[in-house]
Amino acid sequence: MRNSLRRPVWWGAVTAVIVVVAGGFVSGAVSFPTRAHAGFFPARAHASGPPESSTTAPPVTAAPTGPPVTAASTGVHDWGEVTYGSDGYLARTCSGASSELQYEVFSPASPGPHPIVFGITGTGFAGAAGCDPQTGTEVYRAFDPVMARWARAGFVAVNIEYHGYRDGLYGDVTYPGAGRWGTTADATTELDIKPAMKFFLSNDPARYGAGEQMGIVVFGASSGAHDAYMAGVTGLPGHRIAAVAGWSGLPDAPAAGTYPESVFDQYMRTTPGTDVEAFGDPFHRLGRSDPPQYVANGLHEFISPTNAEAYVAHCERVKVRACWLRLPDTAAHAQGYATYRFSGLVPEKTAPPATPGTTVLADSIAFAKRYVQGAR
Repeated sequence: MRNSLRRPVWWGAVTAVIVVVAGGFVSGAVSFPTRAHAGFFPARAHASGPPESSTTAPPVTAAPTGPPVTAASTGVHDWGEVTYGSDGYLARTCSGASSELQYEVFSPASPGPHPIVFGITGTGFAGAAGCDPQTGTEVYRAFDPVMARWARAGFVAVNIEYHGYRDGLYGDVTYPGAGRWGTTADATTELDIKPAMKFFLSNDPARYGAGEQMGIVVFGASSGAHDAYMAGVTGLPGHRIAAVAGWSGLPDAPAAGTYPESVFDQYMRTTPGTDVEAFGDPFHRLGRSDPPQYVANGLHEFISPTNAEAYVAHCERVKVRACWLRLPDTAAHAQGYATYRFSGLVPEKTAPPATPGTTVLADSIAFAKRYVQGAR
């Protein structure tokens, strides 16, 4: 198991907590990562293709049996990394080249059962398995503080590592052809995100205090939000997803602006207007039976808020149970606006109205709590 005993530097120093107040949440100040792996879109994709072993079946790996590490300041348990499989693509991890993928689990201190949230950080579709030399941990671990907040709010939170184009995994690898989409998602979602979810749910989640019957939420930032939306609209066989929440996830890529769409198309190895692009675009997969959707986008960021508005309008048109729009008055992107506090004043736009003073992160958690049980 890679880095199973390593703890990020923030773990013993987090002072901010989420406090339940009159059914909502108030979040203390905290700094979230703003570098590339926190959701920045790259200038161009790497051109290397996938290796021949890309269809390798994930191996079965046992979950940890030892006790979790607990942060005394928050009461959140950190269970360490768990290897959930291998998709056959190699990343330059902090331990060397590897195709193995992990997730990190956080759980509340209180006894379960608790609902589950799967979290996916943003990397501009590049992949989250590479090594961050500044922290000595893999890129996906930059999402640990956010996922620990979900655990503090009553969820068992699973932070998922995944591959992307930097590792040779492009979105069109799983494209089945026109008229044959079915429930297949783009490659990162289909080959990494869904298997991670399936592995967690099939390997004694109760050891973490998780109860699938309490509800499953998928949450992501930037390209990770795209994966969250795709997991929600294509589903996980044998399991029910209760809600999806995303920050700056370009769920309607053609409406996101020329540059964001071009980055998405590089990952999908296609061009605007093609069936391949539509296949990987949540907008074209959304239907009435899909879970409630939380859609956030900075009002002045590089991804046009028009894409969020168009997606929510489509969500309402196809009569999904709930479609929340959040356009904070900021130029920040994804995790960059996690601590933004809604004011209720124009030009900020929220529908249904957000509670003034609530942060985007707290609002996202409050949204999720509407559709699960037992989160305290």
